[in-house]
Amino acid sequence: MAMMTVRLTIIMTCLFALWLQPLQAAAGERKVAVVMPEAQQERWERTAQWALAGIDAAQTGLDRQVRLAIEWHDEDAADLQTWLQQVAKDESYAAVIGPTTSTAARTAASTLNASKKTLILPIATSTELQRIYAASPNVFNLTESDFTQCYLMMAGFLLDGKQKVSLLTSNDVYGQSFIDWFGYSAEELGLTVGMLGVYRNEAELRDYIRQWDGGTLLFAPGTEDDAVIFDQMVTQTDSVYCSDMMMSASLIGRLSHTYRGLAPCADPTSGFLDAYLQRFGEEPVNGEAHLYDALCLTAYAAALSEMTGLGMNDAITTVLDGRDTCIASWNDMTDVFSQLRAGAEPDISGATGSLDFDCRHHAAVLYSFYQKWHFENGVYTTEGTYSRNRDDNDEALLQLWDNIRGSQQQLNEQQEDFDYPEHRQNWALVIGTSDTWNNYRHQADALAMYQVLKRHNYDDDHIILIIEDNLADDPHNLYPGVVHVRPDGENVREGAVVDYHLSDFPMGRLKDILMGQQSERYPEVIRSNNNDNIFIYWCGHANGSVAAWGSNETVEAERVRQCLEAAAEAGKFRKMLIAVDACYSGAIGEACEGIPGVLFMTSASPDETSKADVLDPDMLIWLSNGFTRAFQETIDEQPDLRLRDLYLAVSRQTTGSHAKVYNEAHYGNLFHNTIGEFFDFSPSGGINTVMTDKADDLRWYSLSGMSWSNRPSSPGIYIHQGRKQIIWK
Repeated sequence: MAMMTVRLTIIMTCLFALWLQPLQAAAGERKVAVVMPEAQQERWERTAQWALAGIDAAQTGLDRQVRLAIEWHDEDAADLQTWLQQVAKDESYAAVIGPTTSTAARTAASTLNASKKTLILPIATSTELQRIYAASPNVFNLTESDFTQCYLMMAGFLLDGKQKVSLLTSNDVYGQSFIDWFGYSAEELGLTVGMLGVYRNEAELRDYIRQWDGGTLLFAPGTEDDAVIFDQMVTQTDSVYCSDMMMSASLIGRLSHTYRGLAPCADPTSGFLDAYLQRFGEEPVNGEAHLYDALCLTAYAAALSEMTGLGMNDAITTVLDGRDTCIASWNDMTDVFSQLRAGAEPDISGATGSLDFDCRHHAAVLYSFYQKWHFENGVYTTEGTYSRNRDDNDEALLQLWDNIRGSQQQLNEQQEDFDYPEHRQNWALVIGTSDTWNNYRHQADALAMYQVLKRHNYDDDHIILIIEDNLADDPHNLYPGVVHVRPDGENVREGAVVDYHLSDFPMGRLKDILMGQQSERYPEVIRSNNNDNIFIYWCGHANGSVAAWGSNETVEAERVRQCLEAAAEAGKFRKMLIAVDACYSGAIGEACEGIPGVLFMTSASPDETSKADVLDPDMLIWLSNGFTRAFQETIDEQPDLRLRDLYLAVSRQTTGSHAKVYNEAHYGNLFHNTIGEFFDFSPSGGINTVMTDKADDLRWYSLSGMSWSNRPSSPGIYIHQGRKQIIWK
């Protein structure tokens, strides 16, 4: 009986062990959602199986092995957002890899943001997307943003002897990178800009193709269907250079012409390209090496999570920060898994390179390789490989955003001055020409400019403020009643007197304000004469020489000129300083050249966009534009600056565009004239008492929101114990 009991116990133990074994294996299994176009799935699936085989082989003999189970989903499917919402709530998914396009990637990032589900983006390269989600702990980009791709392509044009280049791209998240950086790169490299074709639909795409003069063209299509339309309409493509969107397996068989361009690729020294050729008999296309690395990175993080209990985001960050000695490659990961199991932090590399990420946000890989590809007779081939010089930068361009500044305009120190009448009063006109939540920064910047004027001795009778004024109570606003230009800054809406709502004020009435023509409906005007200075601040959208006026009206630069000419001829001002923060704002400055007494300072040249640079991390909305922030802070902190020095200070702080000055020849010498003619910097001027949250606070605050525990050493205007204090040079 005892013997039978022992035998029964052994049998039951063995049966239990056999039953438990699959459960133990399942415990190490992690689901991974891979999101990409269905048309490319066959190529990506074979690459994924290759990566999974390598991951499994590298863990042979290890306890608690990790297995990845892939679930595929079409990023073009109508249910993408709904499906992502389900994945976000499902803890069995370790990570989402993809989507590939920037538009779909933005949907994924916004959907997964609340749950902080890990999102690894292999080749979604929108600069704006990477900037917005740079501080999100769950978003990891395996490719540099398209700023790098655009700049490398433009530099290639220069090396090839090109002088004039045109752009054709889509008006979407992907195309925005090229819209933003094409003009900037052209100016930095000394190239002339031809056509700026930004299309919103098929009809506009076809129209721009007809307008193209056949010269050098950078083509960045929004979709593969756009690429096919282009291919069907053109007759020759010798001067066409394409972005990575044109390098796609699903375009093979759909394109009839020859094309060339750039696309992110594997590190040429990693051996991935040769191994892929040997295994599949053809070269990889855009994104396959990045998918391979994304799966390996997920597996490493999952293994570390199994060992330590870290969440996936923290585990990925730990893996990326590892710098312990490790001889590892993309096709032999044995040492990586062994060292992770031993508690070490190996310095990993992959098919695409070192996988070094920025150390602060871990938002994006620092250095990408780009292949110069050639497409002919249905075959993509590689003609060369490029990357930025690592010796030139310690961090990626995305993370060193503040260093993306252009060259400065040379001003004329010998410019003659003019005799102006006696200076008596100052007037100001402040306009924020956007009316939607997504354009928060334009109204916020206008309100902040109003506060700057109040600080410098303007009363409400001498300020005309035109904004829609719908931000403070917008349902998206997490801070009801509050409008910020810095996440921790003052409420710039507080105390502001709005004279006209944008939707109630047609642009045609702007001339009446400048001419002092009152009416029953529009009683608030500028009652100036030739002894008075006028400061105008204009912030909003523009496209070439046409600026937006709310959602339903536009303003041509010529109409702006007509308003200013009428005011000048009627003797309605002594001097006028106009600051314009808008894309292509230099076109407005150019259109107004020759008007006596008017000086323009713009955020961008006629061929480039201006940039937002202050993001609210909770609302994920841009609070302020770079040019305006720099302009306001410079005025606040450097009293009575020469206009030349104001321009230099602002241009040095304006990121991603070239601040410009227009009409100095008809204004006067900017080395002599000062900003003090428009803003009162006297110790008795402005608001003498400014309340802080705590009147007895001993800290010192700048008017831009920075603080010091002791008296600052730099000259400027500060708030200390609730009062304005000026520190002079």
